[in-house]
Amino acid sequence: MKFNLLKWQSIQDRRNDLHVALMNINEELYFVRREYHKHRDSFLRGHDTRRDYPLTSIIDNDRKLSYPQLIERVEEIKSDWPNVCEEFTLPEESSAKPALIALYNRLLDLKRLEQRYDLVQSEWKSYGQSFNTLQEFATKHTKISSQIVSPVN
Repeated sequence: MKFNLLKWQSIQDRRNDLHVALMNINEELYFVRREYHKHRDSFLRGHDTRRDYPLTSIIDNDRKLSYPQLIERVEEIKSDWPNVCEEFTLPEESSAKPALIALYNRLLDLKRLEQRYDLVQSEWKSYGQSFNTLQEFATKHTKISSQIVSPVN
């Protein structure tokens, strides 16, 4: 078996591109999380007047839902407001609906970005494994200098 330098370089380039993408997504995640928490705190300050925090636990539990489940939850909030008010212990005439929908839309953005991060990260790891396998093969079976075979940082 012959060491394929072009394949190794393309894997290394793809891995580096994925690393840059991960860094960018991570930075975007920081800002989206911050926006979500700002909206969440603002919503809770404005609508959890009794300070018994049922809203906090409901929202935190909904944060654990998957993306498709969250989409269903947003649709439920939009279409079944009386039941949502009962669940959130809000008065039915409450003006919280637009704020709650905005909060859950921020949560959807956050979930979407987290899914993208996980997908890119798993691809980055698989390229890392391919990279390591090729590098191991190269160091054992070829007479290439270590500068060419080792990764560029």
